[in-house]
Amino acid sequence: ADEGGLELYREMVSLLAALPALEGAGLHDFADRLARRGAEDAFRTATDLVRWWLAHMIRDGARGGNWGPGVVPEEEGCAGRLFAAAGVDRWMEVWDKVSRLTDQVEGLNLDRKQVVINLFTTMAGAVRA
Repeated sequence: ADEGGLELYREMVSLLAALPALEGAGLHDFADRLARRGAEDAFRTATDLVRWWLAHMIRDGARGGNWGPGVVPEEEGCAGRLFAAAGVDRWMEVWDKVSRLTDQVEGLNLDRKQVVINLFTTMAGAVRA
């Protein structure tokens, strides 16, 4: 709540709902917000939310797609559509890549904006494939 998690979640889901299209201005605004000096906690919150969302989508998809209601209206049908586009194996690869990349941000002093853009580019690639 302190990091504006619900607002971050809404923005993230809006970007996910647009996949495989990458909404350029929205993605860059989201990434800029997370890359600002002093936004380290917001960045961690947002990347944790991405990983959490992916894990739940994969789990629910592997169990036959019982998606349940979304947290925000934009989620309606999003997980099912994305899961159907790539399947469990491909999404597991994406989750692994996203997890490794977000775990390495601080240790390797990676550009947080580029990491956020990379996360969504990776997910868009899964949907296109």
